[in-house]
Amino acid sequence: MTTEQAQRVFDPFYRVSDKGEGLGLGMSIVKELVARMGGHITLRSEPGAGTLVELCVPVEVGQETPCFAVIKQPSHMLPQYDADGRPAWIVEDAPAIRDLLIMELDALNFELRSFADAESALAELNAATRLPAIIITDHSLPGKSGSAVLEAARKRDSSLPVILLSATASLFQTETDSEGDTYSTCLSKPVDLILLRNEIAACCNLTPQSPDAQAAPATTDDSETTAVDSLDSETLVH
Repeated sequence: MTTEQAQRVFDPFYRVSDKGEGLGLGMSIVKELVARMGGHITLRSEPGAGTLVELCVPVEVGQETPCFAVIKQPSHMLPQYDADGRPAWIVEDAPAIRDLLIMELDALNFELRSFADAESALAELNAATRLPAIIITDHSLPGKSGSAVLEAARKRDSSLPVILLSATASLFQTETDSEGDTYSTCLSKPVDLILLRNEIAACCNLTPQSPDAQAAPATTDDSETTAVDSLDSETLVH
């Protein structure tokens, strides 16, 4: 671009060329978004040589625990299942997330055990005489990852359901462990409680309870989110 074009490229509705589609708003929107994030954008261009655009946006290292949140759903709208005391294991290092999962699976009448790291879960898997009916694990854990939990679980029982619950779940949709096993399903954070319950039910062959068998709806609006009411954000940065 020429110097004059480069100076105007961030102006709303300005187009360097009349060819092609577009309204000339793209670059102005980018500049506004970068400014809202406290950053800045610069552009240098020379005809025949090329164009260089540089973005500078401040970054703050986040923590999973204070930023974790669920996708809120009124409790009476959540699907109801009864696991009838089936054992379920949770492998999650973040206390707030672990507590939320415990609350959810307890509501489904699972018998629960939880672990803060993969090594503890692996030790129990190797020694257990009664295997869980389902395991829910994060991927990023202290020490070994959720993939190690998956591999150990399938060595004990090739049909044992293992659900991945991770902010990077999409990266593991088709990933296999060293034995060629894949997760039963991969769910993303923040947690969609309806999807979580339905996937757990599908893995454990649970049938929905009839409306008559369900408890009466709670009178509070957000009873299902009690465990995370003290958290500040509805986004997950880990």
